Amino acid sequence: MQDRKEYDREYYKRNREKILKRCRESYQKNKERKRELARKYYQKRKNNPEFIEKQRIRAKKEYQKRKREGKVDEYLRENWNRIYRRIKERRKEIRLEAYKLLGGARCVYCGCDYFPFLEVNHKFGGGNKEAREKYNSKLGLGFRICSDIVHKKIKDLSNYEVVCRVCNAHHFLKLKEPTMAKRFDIKWK
Repeated sequence: MQDRKEYDREYYKRNREKILKRCRESYQKNKERKRELARKYYQKRKNNPEFIEKQRIRAKKEYQKRKREGKVDEYLRENWNRIYRRIKERRKEIRLEAYKLLGGARCVYCGCDYFPFLEVNHKFGGGNKEAREKYNSKLGLGFRICSDIVHKKIKDLSNYEVVCRVCNAHHFLKLKEPTMAKRFDIKWK
């Protein structure tokens, strides 16, 4: 057995370029099929808790290894666009799920359905107060409220609604200055 390992090592050293060339050619020839198989493998396992836990542990080990080697910043610089794109896509999916739970991705006042304009509104006000108390944040709830809605951390959804930014500003005006709010009429075309 030991002789076989030594022979394999020597063979690889002698024929390294030829072996690598064959691997590259094989990959190029079967690239789409291999990607499709990997996609199917992931789709099949992505909701499996054991698989998710293994992925999390593997990612944590890789991060710790890079941290020990001092390569964390280098990794982030090289892969920032891919990481940021994945985060944006996931956040968009979570926002969409939250809007569906609240009645759909459409403003309840004017009917606006342009996704980037939509946000979650507290029907009776108090969103910033909730952010300060619950999340110790001075900035507003933003994405956190959608995440809590999707992950069932908020039980009573009757206090929330989906509105566009314009109607949300109008709602704020109604709560603070009701007489001034009557001067505005909002329509979505």
